[in-house]
Amino acid sequence: MEDIQFNSKPRHFTVLLLGDSGVGKTAIVNRLIFGKFLAYSLPTVEASSHPLEKADGQADVQIVDTSGRARFWPSIISRHLATASAAILVYDATNRESLRQLDVRLAALQLCGRSGLEIIVVGNKADLCSSANRQHQVSPAEGRLWSEQRCLRHYSVSAKTGLVLGCGSGQTVTSVFANLIARFDVQKKPEGCLAVAEDTRCHWKPFQTYWTWLSCFAQSQSLRFRRRCSVVPA
Repeated sequence: MEDIQFNSKPRHFTVLLLGDSGVGKTAIVNRLIFGKFLAYSLPTVEASSHPLEKADGQADVQIVDTSGRARFWPSIISRHLATASAAILVYDATNRESLRQLDVRLAALQLCGRSGLEIIVVGNKADLCSSANRQHQVSPAEGRLWSEQRCLRHYSVSAKTGLVLGCGSGQTVTSVFANLIARFDVQKKPEGCLAVAEDTRCHWKPFQTYWTWLSCFAQSQSLRFRRRCSVVPA
């Protein structure tokens, strides 16, 4: 397993992994902590915190693996977003809808997260993309475009191999994570970009996106409650 080196004084960092169920967030955590890939893991319930211990003792890092299920999202927002140092938005490169759903998570981060929050986008399972079934896949170019429109860095990765795809320098998932922590103090945006929350001309509106989703979630919960109450015991 690679050793992550930190050059700053001892600090505490909390990094959130956000994304739909099944995109491979837990697989990425296993790659970062244990240096290996587990083909199967149980679905995460709400959120689970994992300490990342490094020999140099320069940083205390907690990786928070969050559930992708909508019913846990309100508690994730209230318990974790305000204290996070950085966030990794994860989508499944073989599932286009999982990329679209990241807008909701990004909107919540922009509205509820702390100032200076460092965010990157990771397209996992890039090694599974093939010429077949392209209509459901997200190409690296499409993932980069989506991220650049929101002024975020993008990486196509494979939690299975631990490698960043399309990168000639042999970059790995672990090195991407180390760079994310190193950038926390000085948040750098792609040249010519403004932060989403500050760019009023941006076509993507975090406030509108988040509250539209929250309204739909509340309506769905209300419908489930009414259905439950309509069942009369025999």
